[in-house]
Amino acid sequence: VKLRHEPEQNQNIMLVKIDDYAIKVLGEWPWGRDVIADALLRMKEFGADTEAGLTRCMNNEEFYFRLIGMAAKDPNFEKLEIALAMEEPDDAFEAAHALKGVLGNLALTPLFEPANEMCELLRGRTEMDYDPLLEQLMQAKSQLEALLAE
Repeated sequence: VKLRHEPEQNQNIMLVKIDDYAIKVLGEWPWGRDVIADALLRMKEFGADTEAGLTRCMNNEEFYFRLIGMAAKDPNFEKLEIALAMEEPDDAFEAAHALKGVLGNLALTPLFEPANEMCELLRGRTEMDYDPLLEQLMQAKSQLEALLAE
């Protein structure tokens, strides 16, 4: 039994948090819509499902972008590279699984897809050349880092 009616959420409305750093970089509020939308547009062009990622971050753009920055620096990228080079499938699986979770939650599709594929192949102990998938993952990571540096 519901005691009160939950209002419908309008998916066309997004809350934007303005902090001191943003004001220092972009100038005094109010900003044009183009400034606010630019980062999200660049992420969409990259292939991220920003709507899903923002939903998981309670539509807090600052939090979402902070997590994306942290994900780009995740030590599991290096752990995965090393484990694959050393032919240590358990360590490689652990790193790929961790990346799969982080990248999936942030809806970073270009990174998630190769991480997910590697994770499932490593889970099944598939003996194969993982270099093409690793290269795809690392190229997408480099693209993300370049976007974040803009």
